[in-house]
Amino acid sequence: MSRFNVFLDTNVFMGANYNFEQGSLLNLKKYCDSGVASLVTNDIITREVKHHIATDVLELARKAKNAIKKEPQLLIAVTQPVYESIQKTLLEAPNELIKRFDSYISEAQFLSNSDTSITDLFDDYFKFVAPFEKREEKKHEFPDAAVIMSIKKCVDNCTLGSIHVVTDDNGWHNALKDVHNVNLYKDLKSLLTSISKEEELYSKIAAFLADQIGQLEDLTESWLLDQDWSSTVEDIEMCIECDSIDDIEFCEITLVPSGIEYIDKEEKYASTSVSGTAKLKIGFSYIDHSCESYDREDHVWYNTKYGYCEATLEVPIQMTVTVLISDDEALDMDKPDFEDFNRDAEIVEYTLNEHNDEIHDPYYNICSKCGEPIGIHNDGGDGKCTNCTLED
Repeated sequence: MSRFNVFLDTNVFMGANYNFEQGSLLNLKKYCDSGVASLVTNDIITREVKHHIATDVLELARKAKNAIKKEPQLLIAVTQPVYESIQKTLLEAPNELIKRFDSYISEAQFLSNSDTSITDLFDDYFKFVAPFEKREEKKHEFPDAAVIMSIKKCVDNCTLGSIHVVTDDNGWHNALKDVHNVNLYKDLKSLLTSISKEEELYSKIAAFLADQIGQLEDLTESWLLDQDWSSTVEDIEMCIECDSIDDIEFCEITLVPSGIEYIDKEEKYASTSVSGTAKLKIGFSYIDHSCESYDREDHVWYNTKYGYCEATLEVPIQMTVTVLISDDEALDMDKPDFEDFNRDAEIVEYTLNEHNDEIHDPYYNICSKCGEPIGIHNDGGDGKCTNCTLED
């Protein structure tokens, strides 16, 4: 099998959320450990990655810490010593990720910046050479330009032979697209699939995965129908509160194999990926708070509106599917783990149908037993609705 010298831009690590122990970054590391691939980098890239970890991740850690601190119920529940321990763990997250990054690149070969000419950099800048195509917008691209020069010099000197560069930066692609022995990829998944194509089992696994699409669509459909979409549909309008989801209808789903990221003949499995979209129709009762007014004497909200909404959601799907390989090379599919599935959905259309006849009925409490809003029409006393009072 040919050797793949792999160079990852900073945006690859950021896109993977610095997850060095799962997913595409781990699959690449496995190929490196087996000698199929080797990691190539540059001191500028490592500095950029560490800078982003130290700033972006620290900011997230601080937000998480403050979110807990602002909730007195949480603080009371976890106790002060536990909160301090959580706080310490969160604030140490950047340093922990930097250690994992250092471990990840510990065997990488570093391209030199020592012979990078400042004159050459400014020549490219004033000639609008990529990545300086739009000079007025790209003054910050000098670090990228220096890295690109180190890659060009490496292949020109035949130091490593060909280099496989992964980046979603168009400036990099424009700068390196015509450079001999440089192969460009928009994402790490595409490169890993190219590496996997060198394996004898690749074609067999690809054909098997294509045959399993129907079953994967059925499994995904069942999983989507079982999910609670209340928080998603509340994004329709800021004033809308989802009262209860009454109906979920599955419309369509389209899945396609999108790559084979890793094949391990010794451990007898392959890590593959499938992507696509699904559409759902959600029907739910809602409460509209946009015209509410509060009566301080009676402690009652007036002009609360109620209604029914029908919304169509489009759900993007990206999933990892493990293909099991038996000793006689027969293939089987492990059931996908949907726990890590990203449920981000886009609301493509919706209709709000207001029930005007209910506007006059204010609600002023929540049933302590079933959680239903209590208004004049269903106040059963003792903090319960009429239904729960009758049951008692």
